[in-house]
Amino acid sequence: MKLCNSGKVVSGAKMGYTVTDNTPAGKLVHAGYFSYPKFWGNGYTTEALKKVLEFAFTEHNVYRVTTGCLAENVGSERVMQKCGLIKEAEYVDYEWHDGKMKTRLEYRLLKQEWEK
Repeated sequence: MKLCNSGKVVSGAKMGYTVTDNTPAGKLVHAGYFSYPKFWGNGYTTEALKKVLEFAFTEHNVYRVTTGCLAENVGSERVMQKCGLIKEAEYVDYEWHDGKMKTRLEYRLLKQEWEK
């Protein structure tokens, strides 16, 4: 990621999406992001995800974006909320992580929801 104000590159931070289907309504994509803890809490990931969503909906014919996180990852969930994504599902004891079953949250954003 590159910071807007300084142009400085935040190394070790990744963001993007994968097209999972191409429908007559537009592309369906699953987004993902990662950054090191030293960059958390500064709004960088939120700013970058907003730009990715803008590109997806205005330049890449995306109709639906999905993404998610473990329920314990409140920072990641907050990024999704600040970007306007809507909680769609909570899968209790859904995946094995760090030696135990954990709950996964799934969020979505449709193009018409983003446009509002």
